[in-house]
Amino acid sequence: MAFRQMVFIGVIVSYFLALVYLSYQELYLAFPPGWARTAVQWVLTGGFFYIPVALVYLAFFGRQPVGLRNLVIGLVVGVFMTEVLLALFLVLTDIGLGARALVGYLLPGSLQPLSPGGRQLIQQAALVVAVASFGSFLYGITRGKYHYQVHRVPLQFPDLPPAFHGFRVAQISDVHAGSFDNIAKVKEGLELVAAQHADLIVFTGDLVNGRAEEILPYTQLFHDILRAPSGQYAVMGNHDYGHTHAWPSAAVQRENTAQVKANYAACGFELLNNRSVAITKGGDSIQLVGVENWGRPPFPQYGDLNAALHDVPPEAFKILLSHDPTHWDLQVLPHAQHIHLTLAGHTHGMQMGVSMFGFQWSPIKYFYPRWSGLYEVAQQYLYVNRGFGWLGFPGRVGMFPEITVFELLRAPGTTS
Repeated sequence: MAFRQMVFIGVIVSYFLALVYLSYQELYLAFPPGWARTAVQWVLTGGFFYIPVALVYLAFFGRQPVGLRNLVIGLVVGVFMTEVLLALFLVLTDIGLGARALVGYLLPGSLQPLSPGGRQLIQQAALVVAVASFGSFLYGITRGKYHYQVHRVPLQFPDLPPAFHGFRVAQISDVHAGSFDNIAKVKEGLELVAAQHADLIVFTGDLVNGRAEEILPYTQLFHDILRAPSGQYAVMGNHDYGHTHAWPSAAVQRENTAQVKANYAACGFELLNNRSVAITKGGDSIQLVGVENWGRPPFPQYGDLNAALHDVPPEAFKILLSHDPTHWDLQVLPHAQHIHLTLAGHTHGMQMGVSMFGFQWSPIKYFYPRWSGLYEVAQQYLYVNRGFGWLGFPGRVGMFPEITVFELLRAPGTTS
């Protein structure tokens, strides 16, 4: 049995055990007899039955409309995660109560017995955890997925050409157009990109979920709104090749990939697939380098950094567009040429996590060591953008869609 199948079966079994465990907790007893207790009991019961009912609906009726389908799927994830977190909270509480009982048994009279009010307090705390969790997911699937945030990143380089001091680069990534369900909100996000008045706009891949036609309702918006004086450039991401879809033949898949490339152009982006272009300003120039997707298997490895750098002078200032951040550690850092700044995406920040007061955490960090934000090794920078859209889970909890604006600066004291 494949590892993924084993994990899936383990998750399903654990989930049903969690439901059985929760059913014995009688959390509605946190309230005195009356309408509140009855309402909580009905809500908890509905939560137990929502997921199987929703899955049946999705299997038979859930293809259209997209907005309703996304809402149903999002609530499935929200209910699932809330029930798992609730069960985990109560298990840890029961372990603590068990330890307390053991101490009381070993040291008679050292602890007062837990009062009925104490148990009720635990039940009330558990309901607070459930409300906070479900509320976060509800926000994420209704508003969070379009809650675009602008992240400004000033970067200093001693060898930045003088004319590029103050040059601004706007980055978006992982559009996944096939997931969108609100064209007005997408337009707002694109207008927010345009409002940054960047000198250059770059897009680090995954225009679609797999099918070329997914971007067609939005092509004109991208083309008309995303404009920059130094141009708009992009590279392809793993989903742009359609490997996650079952195609009638390899020829049909190749035709789809060719159409994806054409749709990048229709959106106003020039693809830099294993090649570079000189960006000029005031007599100076920098090299914008792009590679096709290169990631750890099973992700495709079409990127060819040597080909992309073939005509690039070693001393040139370079910005590399590479969809998958693993490429940076495995090929960019060991490369003979110094790549000043690499821009990536791919991880989405897992579309859920915590990001506040300078602190970031998401489960994706255990799969991708470079998963969000800025990294630096030997005066070479990597920035991982959380993405503009979403995939799978139709929402974003704590990891909202990102527009990154880099300001390139000459380091103080630079004279040449």
